[in-house]
Amino acid sequence: MFPKKIWTYCFLLASFIIFSVSLAVAGSEIREFRGGSLDFYFSARSSILFGPGSHTAAMGGTYYTSGNESNALFWNPAGLGFLKSSRTQFDLAPALIFNPSDFVEVQEHIDDAVDDLIKNMSPDKKKDTIIGEMKRDDRLTYPEFAAEGGMSGGFGAGSAGLVFKDMTLGVGVYQPLTLDLSVVATGFKMIMENSEVSGGDTTITKFLVTTDANINLDVCLNIATFALAKRVTKNWTVGVSADRYDTRIFASAKFNNQGMMASTARGEEAFGDPNAGWLGPGKRNDLDASVSGDLQNTSWGMKVGTSLRATKFLGFDAFLNIPPSQLNLKDNLKISYSSLDALNLAAEEGEDILDTSRLILSQLTRTKNTTYTSEYLRLNLPKSFTLGTNLRAGFFTLALNWSKYSGELSLDYRCEEQRAITPPPSAASRDDSLAINYRAYLKGFKPKNSFRIGMKLGGFRLGGGAIIGDEVCSDFKQDDQPKEPKTDIMLPFFSTGLTIPLRENLKVGTVLVALPLTALRISVEYNF
Repeated sequence: MFPKKIWTYCFLLASFIIFSVSLAVAGSEIREFRGGSLDFYFSARSSILFGPGSHTAAMGGTYYTSGNESNALFWNPAGLGFLKSSRTQFDLAPALIFNPSDFVEVQEHIDDAVDDLIKNMSPDKKKDTIIGEMKRDDRLTYPEFAAEGGMSGGFGAGSAGLVFKDMTLGVGVYQPLTLDLSVVATGFKMIMENSEVSGGDTTITKFLVTTDANINLDVCLNIATFALAKRVTKNWTVGVSADRYDTRIFASAKFNNQGMMASTARGEEAFGDPNAGWLGPGKRNDLDASVSGDLQNTSWGMKVGTSLRATKFLGFDAFLNIPPSQLNLKDNLKISYSSLDALNLAAEEGEDILDTSRLILSQLTRTKNTTYTSEYLRLNLPKSFTLGTNLRAGFFTLALNWSKYSGELSLDYRCEEQRAITPPPSAASRDDSLAINYRAYLKGFKPKNSFRIGMKLGGFRLGGGAIIGDEVCSDFKQDDQPKEPKTDIMLPFFSTGLTIPLRENLKVGTVLVALPLTALRISVEYNF
């Protein structure tokens, strides 16, 4: 079940954080609210913690050579050397998409959030009656919310091990991460009124804004692996693999705002009006925001490993995974928005967000145009060294893994921030001001060690463990103001599944649950 607040956050993202909510100051009051509609879709699938296949994943991501067949190339390529015949394996996952309204009263929480906003921005004497008054006068409608979310389905991984006389070749593809987010908001409308007293005179400024928003985000990481393994002796193998990482992040968002501003002292003006031809070429009078980027990267990593079957019942594995330490995504992610010169969006407690004295309603609205252009968007991946052992006794198998990490799993974003203020066309001076700053965002996790334990009881598998590491973050703060990260964080995980032999050369495995991030995976293995 999703946390109740997540739906409020989605609604806030698609409406309130746009222009209108920025005017929430003392003396402001919402006079009319039309919620429009909000459609939300989210799906994701990740097997980063557990890896491909059902055998390893169902045992908490614990690897041991004798149980992983052709999937060994994704873990320890030396394991391919013990294959007696060629094999292939592939993973499928059904889509598990559901409507959160079936589990949580989403609409009720959104309605409550709207009521709270209206009350908080109403005079004290109206706080208890304003909702009833607006409903009675037909000045309040709530957003119609529709949502779907869950696990995306489809192909997750596939591998083949081809046995030759002196060596074994392996090929495979693996999709450890996919994410899809779509938010569409239409018909949002708000009318606000701001009263300001100065020198005994009261200036009333009214705002009417209508908003449409469209947000899309797609993230995908694919890995293609080519491996070679050879037996040094009957019970000892070595192997190496080359891994191609293909990464793509596609992001697009558009917030369209249109409306009117009217002041008893300064007249009336429209913004975001496409028919305002008098603006002239190159002139802007909008409060829109946009995000665009199609970022891609292809890099190579490798794995080397060895495997030893010390006895019929005891085995050892050691392997080193060296992914590309940095996936520098090409192209630029551009974030742009416009704001009124009279708005101070960085206002702190006690400061006014809106300075009505700086509104120029009889001329082109002065607009702050702020654009963030990425210098780079980078994914950092950690290296790892793993030692494993397994003990087999009849239908029971116990596997233990310990891993040491170097590096971090994080998103590193550096961008240039340009802020330009365009004066109205009648201004005497045309010296547009331009300010350039550099900002950094870093978020992720720096793993240090992990331990995993897995058990096999016939066809039933069970496993779990934990990764210990430190938080990595800076959160768009200047380099001289880093955020204090958390240390020694423990991330526990757990999984279970079944393997069912259908024929002598055909097996079907399932991961029933793997927490967090994974549920219900089917793996088919064929020996040919």
